[in-house]
Amino acid sequence: MRISIEVTPHRWSEPGSAPETTQQVIAAIEMAEAAGFDRVWASEDPDSWDAIALLSAAAVRTSRIELATGVLNPFYRHPALIAASTSTLERLSDGRAVLGIGRGQPEWYERKLGIDVDQPLARLEEAIALLRQWWTSPHTASSDGPIGVAGWERRFGPLRQPPVLLAAAGPRAVDLAGRVADGIIFNEMTSMPAIRRIVADARRSAEEAGRDPAAL
Repeated sequence: MRISIEVTPHRWSEPGSAPETTQQVIAAIEMAEAAGFDRVWASEDPDSWDAIALLSAAAVRTSRIELATGVLNPFYRHPALIAASTSTLERLSDGRAVLGIGRGQPEWYERKLGIDVDQPLARLEEAIALLRQWWTSPHTASSDGPIGVAGWERRFGPLRQPPVLLAAAGPRAVDLAGRVADGIIFNEMTSMPAIRRIVADARRSAEEAGRDPAAL
């Protein structure tokens, strides 16, 4: 069994939040590493902190604990930015980055930020494909989906390809996770029967796609 913790920015928005409140988050991650925790998760919402920036700060203060986003999405962050941010975190941490990705809350982006959010699952699949192209030499990616990238080359990739875990609950997202992702992120309110069903469905999709279902 591997054990994770989650850090949140709730105290940062309290009236009179002091600079030491910021440092307490990094200190908590340091303590988690010292206590033997395997991974720390940092969430990201458009009205909150930048998960990659926070984890990058933690990267230079730790040496073993994995640093995971829970989750980034291809609406608020273009896949090119996700590729850049994750590659930077992965290098700063000497190979400890984990990318949690998902659809997030598209209605926030559409209604309040004016972002096009059509075809969310197609965008997720395209984003993951683009990331893996950018993370593999010669670091050039193309796609013809709703995002649409025309042979964009990045100067460098990560030291190794970070695991890509997809936040999935519905049958189509679970199928996508089984076909293209390295694992699934569950909502904390998901029941154990639902988790068992989703795991079985994802493994079935992985097997049908010619992948090793046990590797998820």
